[in-house]
Amino acid sequence: MRKKFASNHYLLPEEVILDKFLIRKQPKELKLELPLPFKAYLTVIQVGIVGLILIFLAKAFYLQILSNSKYAALAQRNLEKVIYEKPLRGIIYDRNYTQLVENVLTFDLMLNKKELPASFQEREKVVKEIAEILGEDFKNLKTKIAQSLGNKVLIKENLDSLVLLKLKAKIDNLKGFYLQENYSRLYLYPKVLAPILGYIGKVNSEELKKLPNQDPSEFIGKTGIEKSKDQILRGKAGVKVLKLDAFKREIESKVIKKPQPGKSLLLTIDLPLQKKLYQQLEKKVREVKAKGATGIILDAKTGEVLALVSIPSFDLNLFTVKRDPQKIKELFARQDYPLLNRAISALYPPGSTLKPIIALAGLKERIISPQKLIDTSLGYIEIESEVNPKVKYRFYDWKPHGLVDMRKALAVSSNIYFYTIGGGYKNQKGLGPYKIKEYLDLFGWEEKTGIDLPGEKKGFVPSPEWKEKTLKEKWYQGNTYHLSIGQGYLKITPIELAVSTLAIATEGKLFVPRLVKAILDPETKKVLKVIKPKIKRKIDLPTEYFKVVKEGMFLSTQIGSSKMLSRAPVKVGAKTGTAETSKEGVYHHWVTLFAPFENPEIVITLQIEEVEGIRPATLPVALEILNYYFSK
Repeated sequence: MRKKFASNHYLLPEEVILDKFLIRKQPKELKLELPLPFKAYLTVIQVGIVGLILIFLAKAFYLQILSNSKYAALAQRNLEKVIYEKPLRGIIYDRNYTQLVENVLTFDLMLNKKELPASFQEREKVVKEIAEILGEDFKNLKTKIAQSLGNKVLIKENLDSLVLLKLKAKIDNLKGFYLQENYSRLYLYPKVLAPILGYIGKVNSEELKKLPNQDPSEFIGKTGIEKSKDQILRGKAGVKVLKLDAFKREIESKVIKKPQPGKSLLLTIDLPLQKKLYQQLEKKVREVKAKGATGIILDAKTGEVLALVSIPSFDLNLFTVKRDPQKIKELFARQDYPLLNRAISALYPPGSTLKPIIALAGLKERIISPQKLIDTSLGYIEIESEVNPKVKYRFYDWKPHGLVDMRKALAVSSNIYFYTIGGGYKNQKGLGPYKIKEYLDLFGWEEKTGIDLPGEKKGFVPSPEWKEKTLKEKWYQGNTYHLSIGQGYLKITPIELAVSTLAIATEGKLFVPRLVKAILDPETKKVLKVIKPKIKRKIDLPTEYFKVVKEGMFLSTQIGSSKMLSRAPVKVGAKTGTAETSKEGVYHHWVTLFAPFENPEIVITLQIEEVEGIRPATLPVALEILNYYFSK
């Protein structure tokens, strides 16, 4: 064995031994010393090693002694999992404590993006397997995950049983994905109560922007009472901590905070009356081939909503336990707008239903007495054009009625009488557009009623300024005549008409209609809070004026346009309306009434939309409801 040096000299083993022996034998002064620089290097290396050892010892002391509690807690946290337990949503009851909804256990597939596999290949593999189980497109699922806000992502809600079984078998190996228990809504009367209850749904991306801390798997109210009273119904989540072993298997659980169920609601709705109104209106819509219908019944003493119907309706459960994206898409595409709550969100010309208010305005402004007779024998009035006096315009009645006073004019719904007191004719002074607007506004026709439902719209009463500004046209006398009989640009919601009819029935009380009667304890049903009736304002008109108008509405059921209601089990005060539409020969049919006449208990307002021809569309329905209500 030999070792070669850079000088090409080879050192043999025997030379090493010999040299060592000779050195020992030589005097000290003849010994060969090592070079100084090499010794210095050895010293530096030794010092460096000792320094490193000291650093490691210091770090170990810091980690094990000084920071023991901190890292022990972190280690403990790594073996713990915090679970947020969803609260049960509050139950909704009708006024007689009949349950209207149920909470149903469902499962959602969730993703925590932080827990996805670190490697790209593993992530792709897991997401692809999830897509196959769900039967979804892999690329679409990847895009959904990439575009989602926050770390928690709702992948699919309300899993069907087959998919749920597949996921339960594999979920432990699908890193980042987990199953979330949830409670959805089962609506027990899904079509009948659709415009009242509304439905719940998962938080969408727009809502998440406004509610950044919202759990994307949680349900919130989307429409109806579910939305307007969401904070009351939703409750508060509970917190549970799971202790896990090294394989992340649960070994212990600890409840930190129990979930608090949402409070329940007692509605003002009378379910049997609601069902009766829905059935009768739906039947009539089919019979006359109308586009839709609305019905509202109010308690005349409190302003409570006893029934509220909008037709066509839809199945609320399509948005929850029977969720069907395709059918939901078809609902939104329909031209008869089943998702529109016609009672509070649709605007219509009121036709002759505004005539009681015009009569009250005429009395208050002292432009006419109740006894004054106006001749309607011609069946029309005729005025000169304001632009060209040679041109004459005629405004027709639906039929001649001879001499009529205010009561009879209301009873037979004389257009000529209300043209005259609304716009003026010959020697009779009229209210004019500004006074008409003032009194319609007094009865709430240009403001939301305040009903406890989302999406309410307010009516619109035109003015000369509005027409000039918006349409760039002058306001003519004919516009005032049309306004006087509820035609032209005037639009209101059915709930506005119902509330103003209630104000006439109660001689001046403009109630805020309401659907929630009380808030209940979710377990005991004990009343926690009563929602008291609220009057928006008192309409300060003399009682005798109200009496004249109410007598005219009663006369309508005896000799006039509402005569069919004379067969009702109690005396009724009513006013019909037939409003023109943009379609020739097609009308919106109205009736609004209160009963009993002497001491009103209920107000009923019905509207059937787009009926061909003039025929009694709403009156038969009103009669059925009156017979049902007063026979109970």
